[in-house]
Amino acid sequence: VRTAVAAGYDGWLGLELWHPVEMTPERSMVEDVRRSATLLREAATA
Repeated sequence: VRTAVAAGYDGWLGLELWHPVEMTPERSMVEDVRRSATLLREAATA
């Protein structure tokens, strides 16, 4: 996020999460999306 801002980017950032069948997720997809959004939000304001 910092690199994008430093380069002058001011558009939207997308986040793609998926749990492949071969993987046994530790959290639900909803929880992972929430955690990822929080990390992006914190990185954007750091």
